[in-house]
Amino acid sequence: MGLGWSITFVAASKVLAALDVGLQGRADGLGWLCAAVGSLASGFVLDFFGYTALCLLGLALALVVSGVLMGQGGRASRGQAAGEDAASEGVSGISG
Repeated sequence: MGLGWSITFVAASKVLAALDVGLQGRADGLGWLCAAVGSLASGFVLDFFGYTALCLLGLALALVVSGVLMGQGGRASRGQAAGEDAASEGVSGISG
């Protein structure tokens, strides 16, 4: 998992840097900030509530993030499909 994470992180950083160097810096800063906060918070949760609570909290966060991402993906694909339909109608209207 570590190698895959590194390859993905480097590739995404390169794409962001090609688009906007400032955006790439903000994305990296936010990623490292989230990692630091998550590391500190997990230590406190483990100390005060135990390993089971830490696992359940991680599961809950993963489900929330997955749900949000899946919801956005569905809207994006529906929007693209609608755009493709409109484009094909425009082309058929011109040619016909």
